Amino acid sequence: MGYEWFLAAWLTGVTQAEAIQVLYCAGHRWPRPILTKTGLTAVSVWGRTDTGRGAIVYLRQLDGRDYQIIGATLMTEEQQAEFTEWEALQ
Repeated sequence: MGYEWFLAAWLTGVTQAEAIQVLYCAGHRWPRPILTKTGLTAVSVWGRTDTGRGAIVYLRQLDGRDYQIIGATLMTEEQQAEFTEWEALQ
């Protein structure tokens, strides 16, 4: 599986390196499909950076098993609580 950056990818509170850390993290990653307003399917991957910060990376599928990174952001407090609860079940 490969990743490429969308030229206009947005980052809120995370660096490109941290987004990649979430995608390749040694801990738990939580891929969650999302349906956009335009009906396009995308994927959000919830995980932690190397320093333990919770972040979400947004992807859209390209051909085959490749994905394009379209954005990344830090988790909100509510998302962090949901992710921590999910992690406890893993």
